[in-house]
Amino acid sequence: MKNFETLVGLMLSTSRAYPINFPDDVFGESFKTFMMKEDMEMIISSKEVSSNCILYYIWHLHRKLIDAKQAERYVFVNPALVSKAGTGEGSKENRSRVIADRLKNTKHAEYMLIPYNPDFHWVLVALEMKKMIAYYLDPMACQPCDDLKDIVNMAMRINPSEKQKTSKREPTWVKVVTTGSVECGYYVMRYMKEIIANPNQLTSKVCTQFNSYVGVFSIWIILGLLYFD
Repeated sequence: MKNFETLVGLMLSTSRAYPINFPDDVFGESFKTFMMKEDMEMIISSKEVSSNCILYYIWHLHRKLIDAKQAERYVFVNPALVSKAGTGEGSKENRSRVIADRLKNTKHAEYMLIPYNPDFHWVLVALEMKKMIAYYLDPMACQPCDDLKDIVNMAMRINPSEKQKTSKREPTWVKVVTTGSVECGYYVMRYMKEIIANPNQLTSKVCTQFNSYVGVFSIWIILGLLYFD
């Protein structure tokens, strides 16, 4: 913790941005982004997290899946390209195409995880490919917004999953009962971690493992020490 705080202090004082090169196996294409001082400040102060923070955490999960030889079971969508908030890809058609392209290039995945930010609030869609069910997880227990449902449904019409065992062209939406708070980004990171550990929790009546983001911050400390050492 002390070293991590020292690192963050150095970043905040020097305004240095750290480049991060994402390989193409994480989101389907390679790209570069930068971990800014604002991103690290959000983490150290437990404020709302940026897309960069979500991206970097997903990369960590993906590497864990590779180590466990489970990477083919889960596919991730870049939240910066599909979220209504922030830059995104503009129109619903363009943002849905991002999801459709991931569906097209994913043959063996069982779940697609789609973090999404409608407007200063993080939520998660866990799309079960075979059953065509879109599980919706929201720390504030709200209903999915129309924009999110539109881009996911549109993507499924463009490129239906090869694993689906139904003729449906749109997924069935299921709201997963969770509790949370305004620290929505941390809860969404925890949701992804717990779904990967045990996807059966999505169909449980009481999803107790989804109701805390304890552990996410400690992982961020490890990530900071590993990457920026």
